[in-house]
Amino acid sequence: MRTLIISVFISLVWGCNVEQSNGTHTEETNSFPVCADSTIQLFKNSGTFIPISNLIQLNIIDSTYVVDSRTLYCDTAVQLNADIFYSIVSLGDTSGICSNLFVITIDEKNKKAIASKYLQPECDVDCTLDNYTIYEYLVISTNTVHLTETTVNQNQVKVSKGQLKNNKQKEIKESYVTIDNTGQIVLKEGSKK
Repeated sequence: MRTLIISVFISLVWGCNVEQSNGTHTEETNSFPVCADSTIQLFKNSGTFIPISNLIQLNIIDSTYVVDSRTLYCDTAVQLNADIFYSIVSLGDTSGICSNLFVITIDEKNKKAIASKYLQPECDVDCTLDNYTIYEYLVISTNTVHLTETTVNQNQVKVSKGQLKNNKQKEIKESYVTIDNTGQIVLKEGSKK
C-alpha cells in the first residue's frame, strides 16, 4: 500500500509513471525517475507547453522562479552535438504579464540537466508610456544567442507656440550567450548603442 501511495505521489508531482516489480519500487540509476526520456523529449520540442513538474524534475532553475510560475513554454531547442542540446524556455508568472527566459542545457545520453542561465524578462509592454524596455533574443549560430535590451525614452518637446514634437531616444544593450560542446553556458556582455 505504501508503495502504491508513493507511486501515485511521484506520478502526480513528476507527471510520469513509476515502474514496479512484484509490488515494490524499482530503483533507477539515472538522475531522473523512469520518465526521464519523456521529460527530455518535451524540452526538445520547440513551441511546446511543458508541465511545471517536468522543470522541477530537472532541478536546474532557482526555485523562486519556479514557485511564482504558472506556465512553462519551450520556445527554441537546438542540438549542439549527438548527446547535448539546449532549450530556451519561458516561465510565465502567475499574473500572466511577464515571463522569464532561461537557457537550459541537457545531456541526453546521461539523462541529466547540465546548466541553466537566466537570460532576460519578457513582459507585456505599453509603448504609450514615457519609458519602456523591450527584450529580444535571436539564435545566431548553433552555439550563440544574441540578446538585445532596448530602452525607449519618449517625450514631447515644445518646438514653437502651440506645436509639440515627439522626442524619442533609444538605448540598445547587446550581449551574447555561448554554449560550449559540454553544455556550459557563458554570458558575454556586449556593447551599448
